[in-house]
Amino acid sequence: MEKRITNESNRKRVKVEEEPRVVFKPKAYIPKTVQVRLLKELKLNVRGAITGATYVFNGAGAEGFVDERDLPALLSKGKYSSCCGGTNSPYFEVLGG
Repeated sequence: MEKRITNESNRKRVKVEEEPRVVFKPKAYIPKTVQVRLLKELKLNVRGAITGATYVFNGAGAEGFVDERDLPALLSKGKYSSCCGGTNSPYFEVLGG
């Protein structure tokens, strides 16, 4: 593509080559999800540690899809703390491999 401009000093038309424009378009992030199952008999609303998404589980056996970026924090629930001498057991399991 070229652009023509007028040179003011001698009033002649001068050809000027335009630099090509480089437009950076980042690829849109498409979240990958992982299916999980709640193992505890409780109703649970969990906020994703990375995405901030809210995941709702209504009792043992409830299944849902979780953004893979939130999965490590979700799987750590119940692993490190127990109340009243109970055993450490995870709240969730990953389904489908």
